[in-house]
Amino acid sequence: VILPALFCGQFQGPVKSLDTFFDPSGWGHGFVSLNGINLGRYWPDVGPQVTLYAPGVYFNQNKPNTICLLEIEKIPSKLTVSFVKKSNLGGSTIDQSLNF
Repeated sequence: VILPALFCGQFQGPVKSLDTFFDPSGWGHGFVSLNGINLGRYWPDVGPQVTLYAPGVYFNQNKPNTICLLEIEKIPSKLTVSFVKKSNLGGSTIDQSLNF
């Protein structure tokens, strides 16, 4: 894969949409969108924050959710991302992983 690269995937959201945090641990740096809404820039190795806030209202409940990452630095061997319950300012707190 030649960088920069766009990675998109779909997943079924939780029955009850709650606020959560996107955790890009393992990825390089880039931008992430959830259902066409820009969540922001991630750069977990540099910080200062690792996670990005994902409000519950951004998730679809009755149809698949789409997440897209525009990665510009490195591609992890395992193409997964996670949503976690707490913000992360410097460590891994994976709750649920999603495969691309």
